[in-house]
Amino acid sequence: MRRNTLRAVGIAAVLMLAAAGCAGGDDATTSDPSGGAQDTTATDGASTESTSTDGGGSTDDGANATVPEPTDPPPSDATPEVGGTLRIGVEADVDGLNPASNVMPAVGLWMGEAVFDTLAKVGADGSAVPYLASSITPDETNTTWTVTLRPGITFHDGTPLTAEAVVATFEGQLADPLVGLTVVPLFAPDKLIEAVDDLTVVYHLAGPSSVFPLRLTGQLGVVASPTWLAAVEADPDLAQQPVGTGPFRFDQRTQDSITRFVRNDDYWAGEVYLDAVEFYPVADSLRRADQLSVGDLDMLHSPGLLADLPDDDVIRSIYDRSGEEGYLVMNTSKPPFDDIRVRQALTYAFPQRDVNTLTSDGGDVERQMANQMFDEDSKFYDPDLVQLTDRPDLVGDLISSYCADVPDQCNDGRVRITYSDTGPSTMGERIFAVIDNSWGEWFETTPRYLPQDEFIIATVTGDYQVTQFRLFGGLDPELDRVFLLCQSIGGIAVNAARYCDPELDALLERQAASTDESERIDLWRQISGRINEAFTTIWNAHTTWRIAYDSQRVQNLCGAVSPEGVPLACAVVGRTPLAHVWIDG
Repeated sequence: MRRNTLRAVGIAAVLMLAAAGCAGGDDATTSDPSGGAQDTTATDGASTESTSTDGGGSTDDGANATVPEPTDPPPSDATPEVGGTLRIGVEADVDGLNPASNVMPAVGLWMGEAVFDTLAKVGADGSAVPYLASSITPDETNTTWTVTLRPGITFHDGTPLTAEAVVATFEGQLADPLVGLTVVPLFAPDKLIEAVDDLTVVYHLAGPSSVFPLRLTGQLGVVASPTWLAAVEADPDLAQQPVGTGPFRFDQRTQDSITRFVRNDDYWAGEVYLDAVEFYPVADSLRRADQLSVGDLDMLHSPGLLADLPDDDVIRSIYDRSGEEGYLVMNTSKPPFDDIRVRQALTYAFPQRDVNTLTSDGGDVERQMANQMFDEDSKFYDPDLVQLTDRPDLVGDLISSYCADVPDQCNDGRVRITYSDTGPSTMGERIFAVIDNSWGEWFETTPRYLPQDEFIIATVTGDYQVTQFRLFGGLDPELDRVFLLCQSIGGIAVNAARYCDPELDALLERQAASTDESERIDLWRQISGRINEAFTTIWNAHTTWRIAYDSQRVQNLCGAVSPEGVPLACAVVGRTPLAHVWIDG
């Protein structure tokens, strides 16, 4: 089994607290449900209902190729069948399944939701719905939040769910170097969390936040067995064998091959129908699609539309627009991107329209293209903001000036750079070919493709120059604040650009404290402007996730409810709940 030798990096934190995901190219990584607006489309044909808040767009793998109007398949009214194994193809594997220290992007959270529960889940309307918690309530300032747990729940190893278990998972996240970077800015420095009694936990925030419950729908809200967490400290290999309260128990795992969970017959939230669920990491999206088509998989997800996989009487899909923004980020802490001239030149030379034409498969290229951290349907979107891509006429003088001043970073008048992405994958290599064709006159670009876990480590440790990424797009942008702060920069950094702007920090703090919607909208538009003015980021495309499945076998994908019967989101950032799913035949 391949182990991540940089376990202390704690890559989980990149995705833990916000609405965000990461990685890029053909099959990028994504994360936390608090990272997206609920807007799903399913081509089951039976339903015309839709739920939409902040909307989304598309990226990669033929994204935005005429997405149908938002509809969810209705919950199945057939009698559920018990038995069968659900085989899911996912975009990548994760380095472990410990919510205190391992990566939990979209794939990790999907696996994690099989074995763990979260304190809250995303409702069909995009709100946070109590799940392991029976209630989540603020004080009058929205600074102190009290979480009351449901009684009588036990972990798979027999350990009772208590407030101390919640604290143990949280403190494990806090102790991890990278996770700590995402936790510390959000909580009061003298008192972060406390167990008041067996079933009551109090979180003390650094400042007001009306959206805090959404954080508890992601990795911050995952609760692991404290007995297992203690065992992992003694034997890190046990991080691959998670123990939670969820609908499935861990069975077996071979990294980069298969992770299998079996039914928890004693699940506290109701009957589980599947005998087992198996996750198969398949990095190439075209291969995933082929395996679903021939029946080797029952379901897959992809951060794009997979134009080569049609919807028909057998293969049907949920199109999930709760995803993030696809973009390129530059490492401003080292040459050549510590110089704004090079950042400007790379932006101007970026062939955004050609890249999106390649990935849109003839769809709405204009709708797919991004120019800021918000989709056009978001109230925070600034219609007056301009990003100057596809402007090669602006590049030459900048590169000539830079190479004259810093000749050791250039070769024959071209700046030497390394471009990083996950992979290798077919679409990722096609995208780079388009990019390099445009950059080639001014940049000598070396591509570097890494497995997803290594890619994330390289990014957060600053071992990159320019890289594909996917992030932002949260139900509320406050959930993404930590990825922009100066204090999120260090030897390891969740501020991937490693760019510190004190004035940006001040704007971020003001919006966090404000309860006035119009003021927050204005502040976030100012924030978007400052990001674009710094030229640290080349916004590329809005993301649409596709969850495709064999409709003759897989039933009741959108039937999840809370213990009180509140409908839950059918799909959130590329994953769907599994406890209520059953297989026909």
